[in-house]
Amino acid sequence: MAARSYLGLRINTRQLAAVSLSRVRGSFRLKGGRTLPLKKGVLSVCASDPNVLDPASFVRSLREVLLPLGREEDPVALSLPDASGKTLVTSLPVSIKSKAEGVDLLKFELKKQLPIKPSETHLDYQILERTAEGGSRVLVSLVAKTVLDQYEELMGQAGFFPASIGFQVVDLYSYYRSRLDFGEEFGILSVSGDNLSLQFYQGGIVTYIRTTRIEESHFALGQEISLTLPRAQDSGVSPSRSCLYVHSDWEDPEGSVEALSCVYGGPVRLLSPELDRISSSALNLPAAEAASLVCAIGSAERLF
Repeated sequence: MAARSYLGLRINTRQLAAVSLSRVRGSFRLKGGRTLPLKKGVLSVCASDPNVLDPASFVRSLREVLLPLGREEDPVALSLPDASGKTLVTSLPVSIKSKAEGVDLLKFELKKQLPIKPSETHLDYQILERTAEGGSRVLVSLVAKTVLDQYEELMGQAGFFPASIGFQVVDLYSYYRSRLDFGEEFGILSVSGDNLSLQFYQGGIVTYIRTTRIEESHFALGQEISLTLPRAQDSGVSPSRSCLYVHSDWEDPEGSVEALSCVYGGPVRLLSPELDRISSSALNLPAAEAASLVCAIGSAERLF
């Protein structure tokens, strides 16, 4: 009987990126990875309405990218575009006593930030720390049930079961955190297709997250960060103390670093996925394609 594979799938408007992991002596190895371009108009990402505009084409693409990597019974972790929902850091003035209570409290506290009614929103959260005043600092992920339901339904039509679903901003950090020592204060910026995420950490805890869509140009990237930095600094971020690490699947990632160095005010360093360190065999992938697989791997690791 063939060993089980653990599949990860990252979705954006430009392409699907999928990986297959296997368990090896309590750890995992990367068995394989694939990317597949999506036809223009198949996917339109937004937080309030179903994202897939051409379900039949999307289902065919799902099967084309996943079937060479695993079987239909293998579990799949989805890494959704950040703009298909919302990820944020917030504080509650009280201590959360149960998961259900936390969901209710956060839906009430965040109701003005929700794109739709709280009752139509799926919310998950992670407690980052308890405050000295007895409250809680929380990382929250929100997605409209109609958006989530469509992705789950189309995965089912393709013959696969989504065992775990998350956002790319979280999966990106999950991939790198166990492989690099970032220190106590740092930032991570990712550009993947038209998806941009920026997150800052202080004391090893995330304190600021912004996700948005962006034109694929270094000029637009520099403009966006120059506008975003003042808001990040209001939350205590100091560029002079926080190295900004950059993950990019654009064709010229060094150009992204150069553009950011002009506006950031602190050190900027390009991240390298170094997939060969976790792969069962040499991959020999172009840098942009290797970077495309990172969130898929980060999502698949949730299955272990």
